[in-house]
Amino acid sequence: MWVQYTGKSLEQALTRDELAKISNASRANKLTPKKVIEDAAVNAVGIVRSYVGKRYELGETGTIPSSARKAANAISRDSIFTRLPKIDLYSDERKNELRDMYAWLARVASGDVSLDDDIGGGLPGPSIEPRKQTHRIY
Repeated sequence: MWVQYTGKSLEQALTRDELAKISNASRANKLTPKKVIEDAAVNAVGIVRSYVGKRYELGETGTIPSSARKAANAISRDSIFTRLPKIDLYSDERKNELRDMYAWLARVASGDVSLDDDIGGGLPGPSIEPRKQTHRIY
C-alpha cells in the first residue's frame, strides 16, 4: 500500500527533544522549522522512490510504500541533522538506523527482500507486485 509521506508524517516520528532542537537550530539559521521538516520529507520521498522504483511500479507522486516509513524517517532525520549546524542530535543509534535503512532499501531495489518484508518499519499492507521485465539488454 502506498501512503503519503509529508512533513507532518515526519513530525509525528520525531521525538519532542528532536523537534525542539530542530526548531531552535532552524531559527538560529534564519529558517522556519516547518520548511526544514517539509524539505527533509520531500527529499526522503525522492530517495525512497528511487530505490523502490528499480524493482516496483511507483505509486502516486509524493507516496512511499507503507513498509518504507521507517526508512523515510531515518533519511529525513539525516537530511535535517546534516543541514543544520550545531544540532547535536546525531547519535550512534540514529547513524546505525540510517545505515540499516539504506541497506534495506538497497536489498529491496535488488530484489533480495520484498516490500512485504516489514524490515523498513511501516505498517503491513496489501502486496505490491514487483515490476515485470518486459525486455532485456544483452
